[in-house]
Amino acid sequence: QNSNTGSTRDRPNIAYIVDYNIVHTTADPVIANRKDKTVYLNPAAFAIPTRGTFGNAPRNYFDGPGMNNWDLMLAKNFRKEGLNVQFRTEFFNAFNHPSFNQPNRFLDATSFGTITSTLLENRQIQFGLKINY
Repeated sequence: QNSNTGSTRDRPNIAYIVDYNIVHTTADPVIANRKDKTVYLNPAAFAIPTRGTFGNAPRNYFDGPGMNNWDLMLAKNFRKEGLNVQFRTEFFNAFNHPSFNQPNRFLDATSFGTITSTLLENRQIQFGLKINY
């Protein structure tokens, strides 16, 4: 609430970046060497703005890691003398690819920049049988 607007989601100051359009330069450059793989944003790249001011980070600056989700459906129809049977198998998140949630954006939190949850469920499979006569 440094801007005195009553909002708890004030924008931070970007500490060392030159091009505000390049979001990923605020990601931790040595993340491959870290033991904690949940850190997505480098906390040292941001600073809490002084009281009564807005931060210099643009609106909607924090971007998550993106999403990759594939849903598939397979069906087989059987027809015989006035009877139609359809067997279906539906796969939600078929390749079980994790889609991570947004990183924590509260600058004063100890977990700033970390991703602590996933956005979607794990793979789910459902079967269906439809009979028309």
